[in-house]
This record gives sequence, structure tokens and C-alpha cells, in this order.
Amino acid sequence: MSVETVEKQLLSCPTIAAKEAWVRAQVGQAAQGKSSRDHIDRIHDLLKQNQRHEAAALTLSVAMVDDGNALLANLRRRGVLRASRYDFKAGALRELVRLLGRLHDALGLENRWLQYLESVDALYELVSEAKRLRDGLLTRLSRRRGKALKTFLVLANQTFAHGGLPDPNAAVSPTGRISPEDIASAVSRVIALYRKAEGLHKKDFLYTDEQALYKLDGTYSEDLHCALRLEELYQAEALIDGLPYRAQLVGNDIVVESIDLDVEKSVRMGYVQMEMQVLIGRRKLEELWEKIDQPPMSLLDIFKVSYEGIIERFVEIKTRPLPRITFGIPNIPNLLKPLADDRYFREDLLALLQLSVEDYEDFELEPFEVAPGVLSIDLFKVNRLFALMAYLFQRELEKVEDTADRRRLALHSVVAVMQREQLLALLGTVLPQEKAERILALLVCDETRELVDLQYTPFLKIDDYYLLAPSLIANSNLVRNVAFANRLNADRIDGDDPMQAAVAQALRGAGFRVGVEVSDSKKSKTGDTDLVAYRDGVLYLFECKNAYHPCNPHEMRNSYDHIRKAGTQLTLRQQKFSEVAYQTKVWKTLGWNLPPPTAIRTAVLIANRVFTGTLIESHPVRQAHEFINVVSRGEIRGPETVYRFWDGDAFSTADLDRYLTRDGLLGDHFASLEQIDYAYTFGAKTLVLKSWTFNPEKHQEIIQARYQVKADSVAYC
Repeated sequence: MSVETVEKQLLSCPTIAAKEAWVRAQVGQAAQGKSSRDHIDRIHDLLKQNQRHEAAALTLSVAMVDDGNALLANLRRRGVLRASRYDFKAGALRELVRLLGRLHDALGLENRWLQYLESVDALYELVSEAKRLRDGLLTRLSRRRGKALKTFLVLANQTFAHGGLPDPNAAVSPTGRISPEDIASAVSRVIALYRKAEGLHKKDFLYTDEQALYKLDGTYSEDLHCALRLEELYQAEALIDGLPYRAQLVGNDIVVESIDLDVEKSVRMGYVQMEMQVLIGRRKLEELWEKIDQPPMSLLDIFKVSYEGIIERFVEIKTRPLPRITFGIPNIPNLLKPLADDRYFREDLLALLQLSVEDYEDFELEPFEVAPGVLSIDLFKVNRLFALMAYLFQRELEKVEDTADRRRLALHSVVAVMQREQLLALLGTVLPQEKAERILALLVCDETRELVDLQYTPFLKIDDYYLLAPSLIANSNLVRNVAFANRLNADRIDGDDPMQAAVAQALRGAGFRVGVEVSDSKKSKTGDTDLVAYRDGVLYLFECKNAYHPCNPHEMRNSYDHIRKAGTQLTLRQQKFSEVAYQTKVWKTLGWNLPPPTAIRTAVLIANRVFTGTLIESHPVRQAHEFINVVSRGEIRGPETVYRFWDGDAFSTADLDRYLTRDGLLGDHFASLEQIDYAYTFGAKTLVLKSWTFNPEKHQEIIQARYQVKADSVAYC
């Protein structure tokens, strides 16, 4: 039977109870067919239109004809059961989710999908308050139409200029501040919600609101924190839909946590290690710059040398309709030539450092393509240009002695408004015209963009105008964001992999026989194993995934999908390598004359540090730089001391085996984490995100107690 045939039968059942009874009566009846992407789209549309009867009939028919587990996998992958997709109107959703839950036995749903249904149902506990927050926010924005949205854009800009805002919920914020990135996400959410409800037009961004200047008023801070709470719910939905996380109702708390606690631990530890590596790299660069005769200049140096005496020619204070600073480019030949230089400034190198800590070749200073026809250096020039604009605004503001007047002038000035020709002309001062147009297309956020994200697409286009927050643009890592958005990340995974080559080289240096892209024949049907390594009678199978460090749940989902694929591949490879006949063929292909292994070990090796420490289908996930350190150096660098974690003076496979379990370095890392709950109030209920925070003092105590000091050595773990 086809989906449509079963759907017709279910539509004839007048109630949900009747549909449930009909499905149970059909258990064991043959109903073979195939669903399509169109069926998932129709389910979404029916739920959006609150057509509960029709949505239930179609969903059940797909589950019966195709496969209930496949249906839920598709619904989850497409985010169809997220309440936020329906403006937090979850009545039809909840009815459908609970119906599927009751029919889990009849539909043959696996436990993981029953748990998923329970998780989305738990999040629905928050939707009535979330809808109240959303509707209230939109009502308040409508009352301040014409000035609220531009004011939020100013707030986002100023947090990037000054490093974040105080966090009134500091009890659950380790830094006591809300980061600029969080503010940008919240403001992006405000703009997205308003766009969906009302559309965006030039009249929505005509003015800024001086209410934002008065601390006792609280209008904008309350709206901002409302948006931050909603954003946390959106993030929770993304975790449930894209990663191995669950939500449970515990009293009045909706608790979101990773199903395997090690997943969340690995994510938090990954971010800590990433920050540590960036700090180490920055310290090395600064030490290098102190030793050389001509270190790279900073943008601030360039601005002072090149523009200090002519600032007044860039800016003008206008008084009508409101006092504000306007920006323009003086007609001076080669005025912005310093910003168009292909040499790197300090800020450019520090931005590259965010990417280079995941590189597995020498630190590459040559420009690289981040999108068709656009190089990394081109985007650095855009960063520089808006950094100059922010600098000039700030220097002009410093002339105003009265703090209140200065803040008022900043509110009305710091977001620049340009037409397309003006913006292209500005970009054209540092770029060829063709590249300026390509970059404008890459960075524009207009009605064609499904998502509003001010850090990825910061050129906010409204009708025929562009609104530009210069400090936000100057301080966003455009190179990294554009590279990720344009699937350079995917190219790293699917193309030539320097990470894999670096791991292979390290293994050979440690005495392993190593095979790369190994199969039993050129026509193998089981696929290649990325790396095969043999030493001391032990065979190691590795799958390598080289992805950029993820910055949000959506990017984490991409990384996790690659890791999960690697786990499936390893399970298949492990089974094949357990067969003597397969081993013999592989040995012959590699030209190895070796006895069968006494043991087979596996691991997924990843370029970034998120998810290292987890298990995928029983295969350990480890970060490649750390893995290379384990087999090549065996060192841990403390604040002032280097420790050795090898059992002896030389590497042994026992050291590697310990690292691939929880008894080694990963155990030390995870033992240094302390549980922390982040709580967000939604009326009478609370969204609780269970997480972990790193205790560096505890980590140091563990290292000192477990490992011996190794003198005169440097580690890069």
C-alpha cells in the first residue's frame, strides 16, 4: 500500500482515539511502500496550519508504510517537531508527539526514538511562557516601531566595542558577563522574530531610542534578556534535534543534558582546550614579535600614523534631525592604501590563529580561498575598513566631555546607513570592484536569507539601505565564518587531509607500520580505512575527520554527524579486520609480512577539540594534536613545568592503549571538571542546562600527583 492509500483510511477515522485504534488493528498487516521528502514537508505544513486531524493521518501513514524509526529520524533532522517553528503554538505538536509515543509498540519504535519524543514533549512545557515572552517582545517592539530595532543593533555594536555586558544572572555565568557573541545572537533573534511577524522595512530603522540611555528605565535590558532566554530555548531545541541530548521534566524544571554525560564533558573540555591553545599561540606570537626588529604593526598603530591628523575630514557632526556623527571618505589619493596592504597586521595574525590551532601543516601565511574568488586577505581588509570606521567614531566621541551627551551621540551615530553604491564604493577603497561585489553578496543579510546571524552576515539590508555595525563587523572572524558557511569545512573533511598525513607521520616516527587509505583490493566493496597502524602485535584502525572548531549547536551537529559516520565505518572495518582472510589480503596489498595481530584497537581522530573523550559505537574519539603528542612526545605542559605521562623514557603501545581508555589523559581532563547548572526562568518553570566547568587548580593537582617532571622539554598537548 502507498502512503496515500493508508492516509485515506486514517482520514476516515474521525478522532485521534479512532486513528490510534485503527493503527493497532493493523499491526502485522503488510504495508510496504516508500515515503518522500514531500511527505515530511506536508507534515510540517499541516502542523503549521494547525490541521491536527490531517497531520496525524499523514504522519501515521508514513510511519506504517515506510518505517516509524526512519520517519522520526527525518522529523528530527528537519526540526519539524520544534515548537519554535510554529511561533511556540504547540497544541497540534503535542497531540501528535503523544500519539506517536502511545503507539511506539505498534509502530516498532526503538527506545531512542521514544526518548526523543519524551524530550520534545518535555520542552513543550515551556512553550506557553515562551509564546508569552515572544508575543510580549513583539508587542513592545511594535510600540517602539521605527526606533527599537536600530537601537538593538547599536547595543550589539557597543558590546563588541567594549567587551560584553554585566550579567545579572552572574550566579550561572562563570565570567559574570554576557559575551558579545551572545548579545549578537540575541539581537539577531530579535530582528528575526520581528521580520517573521511584521517584515522589515526602512521605516523600522529610522531612529534610535534614548530610553536605552537610562539605566533606571530598563526597557532595552529587559527586552534583551527576554531575547536571551528565548535564544536558550532555541539552543535547547537544537541540542535535542541535532546531538545526543535529552530533556526531562523534573518537578518544575525541564532539565537538558547529554544522554552520555561524557558528551557534554567533552564539549566543555574542548572549548577550554581551544581557548588555551589560542592563548598559548598568542603568547608565542607576542614573544616572537618582541624579538624581531620589525614586528607586524597593529591596526591602532596604522590608524595613528596614517589618519590621526585628518580625523575631522572623515567625520562630520550633523544636528538635524538629531545630533549625530556621519562618516565619509575624504577625496585624498591613496588615502586607504595602508588598509589594502597584502601584508598581515597583528589583528589579522591573531584571527588566523583561531584557525591555525586546528591546522596540521606549518602555520600558513599565504592567502587562501574562503569562497569562490574571495581570499582570506580580502576579508581581513573588510575587517580593517570597519575597524577604522569604529576608531574614527570613537575618537570623535572622546571630544565630548559630558558622559550623558557622549552616550547619546554614540547611540545616534555608531550604526552607519549606506545605499548599495556607497557601500560598494567604501569596499572599493581596499578591494577591486569585482571582489567588493562578491563580498557584499557573501555578507549581506536580506529577505532571501533563511537565518539572521549578524556575525555571519553582518551587512543588514533593509529595502535599498544597508545598516552596518562597524565594531561588530571589525571584531567578527569573517574569514572563519565565511569559510565555514561556504563549506570549506566540508572540503577539509572530504579532500586531501593534512591532519591524516600528520598523524601517519607521527605513527611512523613512533615505530609503527602505517598504511593510508587501506583496503583489501583496488575494487574493495567495504571501503577504505583512513589509517592502519601495526606495532608490537597490535593493530590500530583510525578514521580521520578534519573539521573546524564548531561555534554553536548547528556547527556541532555537523561535526558530530561526521564523527558518527566515522564510528559506523570503524565498526564495519573492525569486523572485516577480524577475518584472517581479509587481513591476508590487506597485508598483501600493503606489502607487509607480519603475523596476525593479537589485538585490534580503534579510534576516531578529529581535528578540533570538541567531542574528544566520547565513545561512538564503542570507538573512542580523540583529538589529533593530542594524539600526536601521545605518540611523539608524551608530555604535558604545566604553568612552569613539563610532565611526562609515558610509563618509561620511550613510547610504548601501552601508553597509547591507556590514552584510548578513560585511564589516561582524558580521565585527568574529565576529573578536573565540576558540574554547573545554567538556569533560565520561564514563568513557573525553569529551563536547566546541565553542564561542566573546568577547574585549572584541580587539574594541576591531578597532574602533579600522577606524573613525573620532565626537564628541558616543551609540550603541545
